[in-house]
Amino acid sequence: MNDEDDQPLGYWGWDNVVKPSVISELLKRSMISQDGKDDYRVTNDSFVQCRDKWQREKINTTGDFFCFLYSKKISVDIVIHLNSIDLEEYASRSPRDV
Repeated sequence: MNDEDDQPLGYWGWDNVVKPSVISELLKRSMISQDGKDDYRVTNDSFVQCRDKWQREKINTTGDFFCFLYSKKISVDIVIHLNSIDLEEYASRSPRDV
């Protein structure tokens, strides 16, 4: 949803999404190039127009933007030290009928 202004969504490329610099956003550059790769300015309006076009031309082949990430699990040891005062405070804040 735009509130009277077209919301910038960044510069999108095949490999990434780049947060625009202040200068790029003020100049509303349609494309930026970094490391030999081109990223194109996407706004809420341009995203909606693209989505609507694909839905008209190829029924049920697109929807909103999905982002899939790889995750890496890192084990973390967390130690929580509780004493009798902490337990009394917890008991005083807990519902009595539990």
